[in-house]
Amino acid sequence: MSGRAPAQDTTRAVRTDSVVAVAVDSTPRTPRALLRAGEQAAREKRYDDYVAHLERAIAMLRPDALDRPFFQYHLARGYALQGRSVDALRTLDRIWTERIEGLMIFFAEVDPAFARLRAGVAWATIRRHKDEIDVSITRVRGNVFELHGAGANLAVLVGNDGSLLVDTGYPQAAAAIKVALQTVGGDQLKYIVNTHAHEDHVGGNEALATPATTIIAHANVRKALSQPTAWIDDVILPPKPFGARPGLTIAGTTSLYFNGEEVRLIPMPAHTDGDVAVLFVGSGVVHLGDDFFPLTTTYIDPGPNPEAFMASLQSIIAAMPPDGIVITGHERRLPVGELSKSYDRTYRLVAFVREALKAGRTLTEIKEAGAANELPADWLEYLYRRMGGK
Repeated sequence: MSGRAPAQDTTRAVRTDSVVAVAVDSTPRTPRALLRAGEQAAREKRYDDYVAHLERAIAMLRPDALDRPFFQYHLARGYALQGRSVDALRTLDRIWTERIEGLMIFFAEVDPAFARLRAGVAWATIRRHKDEIDVSITRVRGNVFELHGAGANLAVLVGNDGSLLVDTGYPQAAAAIKVALQTVGGDQLKYIVNTHAHEDHVGGNEALATPATTIIAHANVRKALSQPTAWIDDVILPPKPFGARPGLTIAGTTSLYFNGEEVRLIPMPAHTDGDVAVLFVGSGVVHLGDDFFPLTTTYIDPGPNPEAFMASLQSIIAAMPPDGIVITGHERRLPVGELSKSYDRTYRLVAFVREALKAGRTLTEIKEAGAANELPADWLEYLYRRMGGK
């Protein structure tokens, strides 16, 4: 795991995006700093410290925090490594019952920390949750529907040509996804589009794709799925089978005409180097994958090339009707007006830093000027580093 953008304090599952790391002092005071200290303790086999750091971090988190299950998963690992089987299983079960991102517990099926527990009869309490996965489906606009309960929010376009599915969730949800798709006649999958390479968005590729299905994604997604991927320390996901990797890759904006609709695929590297937004032009719906967390942070992380990201985002907003709908990777869908507001706030920061860099201002000067304009110092520093500041 690498650091996250400053105001987006959500160390999330399955993320390997490279952003500026945040320094951790010797006395961790924030949940994220405590997590990093805990991870280091685990590497050094100081499992009591691992647990202590995570217990303290979780006590600081809101009950509905989007990153809460990831912290809890680490705590369960710590308990398992201490030999506290009951506490480990209870914590995994709590992740499931809190329903924030319950399917994360299935990483425990390949995590060496839980090897001893998996060999015991009590592990049945985790296995049975696979049979409890329930994926619901809701019409958004036109023939675009949203699926909930697969670990990430999915979208599907249905019609006489077949269906196009955006993301596939965790592999354990595949059977429930198929049932949900059948209810709207979307089970004949012609296309799958992956917004990026993380397991909660591509895990179902293998189970859902048929020989008649073409998987489409950014070229970097195919590269990522063709090699082992580290989720957290000691949890290495193997390369995806050939048929679960994208068979068609894109590097620039590409349009697919399907079911009477233009489906515009727009590369927007930010969360990862392979992010793609999926714009259903006629329906006025866009799926932004994990590039938009409006309920978590005021700003949008524009990734390693803020200028290009913001230009792409502006083109999406311009192409949508006033009542258009935005589907997010993990939070609730929102009207396009909310995306526009987030764009305006973030663009103001990007423009401020761009002009400051052109004027040769130092980071200290930028922060001082930003404070006078009520701009957040942490985001200014983050963008300063991103945009070439030294």
